[in-house]
Amino acid sequence: MRQLMTAGVVAALAAGSAPAQWTSDHAANTTIADRSGEQVQPKVRAAPDGGCVIVWFDNSAGGYDVYAQRLDAQGNALWPSNGVLVRDRSVSSTQDFDAQVDASGNVIIAFNDDVNGNSPISVHKLSPGGAALWAIQASGAQAGFKGPPQLALLDDGGIAVAWSAASPLSVHVHKLDADGESIWPGPVVLSEAGQPYNLCDIQPAPGGAMIVSWVRCAGSNCVTSNKHLYAQKLDATGMAQWDRVPATPAIMDPVIVFDGTSLQNGYFPPFVPDGAGGAVFAWYETGGNRDAFVQRITSGGAELFAHNGVSVSIQAARFQLGAALAFDAASGDAYVAWIESNTAQSQWAMYAQRVTDEGVRAWGDNGIELLPISTTQGSFTAALARAGGGVEVYSLANCCGAAGAVHAFALGADGAAAWASPPVIVSSAPSAKTRLDAARLSSGAAAVAWTDARLDTGNIYAQRVNPDGSLGNPAACPADFDGNGEREVGDIFAFLSAWFAGAPAAFEFGGTPGVPAIFAFLAAWFADCP
Repeated sequence: MRQLMTAGVVAALAAGSAPAQWTSDHAANTTIADRSGEQVQPKVRAAPDGGCVIVWFDNSAGGYDVYAQRLDAQGNALWPSNGVLVRDRSVSSTQDFDAQVDASGNVIIAFNDDVNGNSPISVHKLSPGGAALWAIQASGAQAGFKGPPQLALLDDGGIAVAWSAASPLSVHVHKLDADGESIWPGPVVLSEAGQPYNLCDIQPAPGGAMIVSWVRCAGSNCVTSNKHLYAQKLDATGMAQWDRVPATPAIMDPVIVFDGTSLQNGYFPPFVPDGAGGAVFAWYETGGNRDAFVQRITSGGAELFAHNGVSVSIQAARFQLGAALAFDAASGDAYVAWIESNTAQSQWAMYAQRVTDEGVRAWGDNGIELLPISTTQGSFTAALARAGGGVEVYSLANCCGAAGAVHAFALGADGAAAWASPPVIVSSAPSAKTRLDAARLSSGAAAVAWTDARLDTGNIYAQRVNPDGSLGNPAACPADFDGNGEREVGDIFAFLSAWFAGAPAAFEFGGTPGVPAIFAFLAAWFADCP
């Protein structure tokens, strides 16, 4: 059922937006939400105007309500202080959720809800201005347990939403149009008799298709049995496309990404599309040496590397814990960052590796050490590919202690440090931090968000990290007149509009008022930004 949801959000928008701006002070950071009580689990997503959208759960009034905020390229909050209320819930705990921003700047959010008495999977859409456009329960009248949802924005304009559901435990995928109406008559169900499935991720593929991954439990009890990683591609109509056993064409057998030892309990590794109809996966296993691996599956469902993937490190007497993944579609390189521990798990380090499209460990058999082994434990690591090759790694240091920090590293494709004096300190406020997320902005900068207990049990803070490792807004570029972080034709129109209105920033551009200011601006525009 689709619902128009406007009154609450429109009333909130009437309150006006709140200034913020990206700060360059790593001890302060940019405040996103600071109500009383805790705000948790931020998701940050790039917006097409050079800014970003951050979505989180807010428990200030109880119920872990869903809130969202939009920042422009300079970090100014475009929606009311502490965000707009997306959904007023009455739940006592949280699960994971997902949020995406489409090419027009609309925000789509999927989460476990508490309406209609059957704990549905709800999907809400907000306009670029923060107004609620529609809300639907993608799971319909389906009763029973439902696991955290994931979203994929498809190139045919569709929205794919996936979740796990019980009786039996299986993966459900539904496709909506841009107005929230069902494209498919009902969800596609991925299941196997006697083998529970738990959703990991869903990502878009060309032609309105999508790739879905899940954890397959080897026995009926997922806690006590081995857990493996499977994937399937669905076309625009919901038909399965990958078949690992061509001899049985009546059954579209999914691809087995990993069926070695086992995945960790409660671990549902995400993946990234490769831009060519395939997907890149990274994960770590809990048996044997506790190694992390990379695998790439082609558009046709074939494994590009050896079965069960390429290990990112062969270092003895070390455990790889986590596998943050970034992918460079231009080169085919996969970048993985992980926390590494001794076998007693009493000391921790951080490493990164580049795996080429031929499955070669390009940064040596053990990867590159980012942080030496010590008694400080990092967590919530995120990896972002850099333009031209290389990777940025963001992580919480001393994640759950009172003196937690946010660190950042950058490596070129050759493995050399791209920033001076690593790590870059993204946040030095001496407080417990958790649930870090990061996104690449259209300007090439990164937006990082996390939960931070510097004032109470948890607020949401964010920071912009520029491609050179500096924090906050970069030096102003005269050609970027509209201030969205990019030099584009729109800057010319913005300048001329301001010039004809007599705005000093335009009419006196370059220090010479009048028509010469136009020529001065055009010269700056053609010179581009540094």
